[in-house]
Amino acid sequence: MNAKEKKSLEILFSFVKGNYKEVLKEEDFDVSYKNIDAKFLSKARRKTTAFLKYIGEREFRGCVYGKNNVRLIKNSDMVKLNKRVKNRIILTPDLILYKTYSPEYVKILKFFVENILWEKLNEHNIEYLTEYVIPTLTSRKDVFAHPAIPKIFVSTKQRSYHYFPDVWARPDNDNLNEPLVGLELEVYARNKYIFENKSNFFYLQRDGSLSEENGGTEITTIPMPFEELIREDGGIDILTKDFMPRFSCYSQKATETGFHIHLSKINFNRKVCVLLKKAFYCFPYAFITELFGRNNTGYCRAEPQIQKLMEFGIHPNAASDLGLEKIFQPYCDTRYLELNFTNSKTIEFRRGKGTVDSVSIKSILDFCYQIYKYSMEAQNLYKSDLLNIRLFLQTYLMENAKTERLKKLIKKYEEYKK
Repeated sequence: MNAKEKKSLEILFSFVKGNYKEVLKEEDFDVSYKNIDAKFLSKARRKTTAFLKYIGEREFRGCVYGKNNVRLIKNSDMVKLNKRVKNRIILTPDLILYKTYSPEYVKILKFFVENILWEKLNEHNIEYLTEYVIPTLTSRKDVFAHPAIPKIFVSTKQRSYHYFPDVWARPDNDNLNEPLVGLELEVYARNKYIFENKSNFFYLQRDGSLSEENGGTEITTIPMPFEELIREDGGIDILTKDFMPRFSCYSQKATETGFHIHLSKINFNRKVCVLLKKAFYCFPYAFITELFGRNNTGYCRAEPQIQKLMEFGIHPNAASDLGLEKIFQPYCDTRYLELNFTNSKTIEFRRGKGTVDSVSIKSILDFCYQIYKYSMEAQNLYKSDLLNIRLFLQTYLMENAKTERLKKLIKKYEEYKK
């Protein structure tokens, strides 16, 4: 095992031991074990005792068994421990597969999941547990602050749609030199305490596409500088690696969740609008789908003329100059397009698939922000054909993009012509 894996186990073992010691202090009984299958209980007691001994525990209040006088954990204590641990560690179904781990580490983690949590471990859970959940076990927390944002805190209780905290100042686009960014992350939380916290840079609100009964909520950030969201330990890292893991959030496996990005409309005009549309659609359809994590839906439709081309498997880079002029019009008649211009204050990118994966979130934001910046800086190229725009834009992105995932995807599709 490497140092990272050893540290993760150290945190996990300390967490389990701490909870077990609290169980031993309690004198009341949890009789819910009587509703559990007797064969499962018998096996679980042996396995739970074995794990606790492995991490250094020696005190057990159950009966003594066998010729070797082995004392096992008491049923009531085992059930209490299971409930305590599952209160902080709830497996999620989301897919995060960037790293691999040593067989020894996976074996220990699997034993813990199966015999303390009474769950099944799959390859998706290993990375999420290691990189997201386990680091949060060292402390409890109910205040989530961004160090670069004013210390004006609001509750994370569920708000109505279109809510904006009165104590936060709305930005004035006329006074901005760079566009600010606002994120909308749709997730499901398996821990109801997600609504009992405070933050100075995000709040929670209802969304009609999510089941509130199942913990559906939209995490919405205050408009803030791009760098303060995407940097290491910035807003996205606080949300994905500190806030969401504590409340067992998931999103990727729920088909209805989305991820939307708002950018301030500054220096916005007809040329910028047309070039931004071309910058978005100059890439292959497959590139956009892989980057954003989903196909078009009723809530993030393609431009009407693009949609017609897609139905026949045609990319707009095959259009003539006259065709391009008809395809890329400087207007938007519905907010449910993947590029939404109907808001007077922001441009909204709606294609993103909901996810708790910081790598995916950062790369999507990186792309949206950079192509908007490019469209403002190179707006006089708005009449150019898509192949030339893509050529210039790829170079621009490789020079300015902050995320490796975006750069790798650009290289992957560099020679892809459809």
